[in-house]
Amino acid sequence: MAKVGEIKVPKRTVRQHNPLFLDEKYTGTEPKWDHDRATTFDSETFDHFLRKSLNYYNHFYNTKGTRKHLIEWLRRSNTLDKKTLDQYVKTADRHTPMTACSLAMANRAGMPLKDRHIEFILECVNQAIALSIDDDPEDAPVQDKVAVPVMTIQERLNEKLSEFIGELEGRFDEVILNQATNGKVFEFLKTENVPGALVTKIRNHFQDRSDQLTVIQASTDPDHKESYKHYKAADWRRIQTWLASLMTDCDSYGQVKKAVRKTRTPKSLSKDKIVAKLKYQVEDKVLKLVSIKPVEIIGATELWCYDTKTRKLGRYIADSHAGSLSVKGTSIIGFDTVTSVSKTLRKPADQLKAFIKATKPQLRKFMESVTTTETKLSGRINDQVLLLKVV
Repeated sequence: MAKVGEIKVPKRTVRQHNPLFLDEKYTGTEPKWDHDRATTFDSETFDHFLRKSLNYYNHFYNTKGTRKHLIEWLRRSNTLDKKTLDQYVKTADRHTPMTACSLAMANRAGMPLKDRHIEFILECVNQAIALSIDDDPEDAPVQDKVAVPVMTIQERLNEKLSEFIGELEGRFDEVILNQATNGKVFEFLKTENVPGALVTKIRNHFQDRSDQLTVIQASTDPDHKESYKHYKAADWRRIQTWLASLMTDCDSYGQVKKAVRKTRTPKSLSKDKIVAKLKYQVEDKVLKLVSIKPVEIIGATELWCYDTKTRKLGRYIADSHAGSLSVKGTSIIGFDTVTSVSKTLRKPADQLKAFIKATKPQLRKFMESVTTTETKLSGRINDQVLLLKVV
């Protein structure tokens, strides 16, 4: 401790100033993003904040110190396969533009990356890999082998069809030669689990054969008579009987396949999509009432609504067969057309106030307390109808 006269003065320590924080006096600190708020920005506002971030990172950082954050983002986002990512990690820092690194830094600070930013980053990564290959050709990826053509589903079915017809043609040859053969075509189709679409083609193939033999048998053409003179009446009956049996087995098997065919179940829609087209009044500032979310109607057994134009309070009750209410387009469906009614309110403000406070047991008799004439509900909901309660 130094002395000035008789007074002890603490020794002055020299502070090490970080140039980065000195410059922040003029540039400001690192921009932070409110991610949820940024997703609502229009393009002009978003780009304004983005420029501030890019200017900050370009002023204080370089690629060597920030590329690690870009690599971290690539690993976290799974936008590249492992092989490509490993190739990029090996590239030199100088091959990556600072803007790509700045975008990754801004994302760490809360900025949501848009599709154009991701495309730019991936383009920079591919360019860095290409430049690295130019620097060192040994790093070039090995060319893939020539791809073997893959058979389409139709080609595979045609191949199986040829196999099935070939097997049955062999049995047909045995019938012609009057040799012992397995004539149970139905069992063959069942064992091979032949698709229904192929059964029709098999039947058509042998139907043409049967029609051709019928024409030849009745023909008076000398060439036909000479070619088939060794066929006796019993031979023709045996051949046509087997072909007729094949047609019958094909028809029977086709009916079985249709019976066991799995029924296509319709794709289930989300509740939000079901009520997407429903028009209703969100709020009534005079009555100080707010509608419930329309998705709450799905699966409910009762729906209370109020038409602000006609002053009618409606009560939809689910049909006993449907079990619950639902929505189709702009209408309520699944309600009992007999018990679902509406009544006009003479003093809407007072009566609706009492309705809102009513408990579930009190709601059962609330409609009876309204003395006006009841009318049947049509199910239609419009932008003048408040959705009050569901049960």
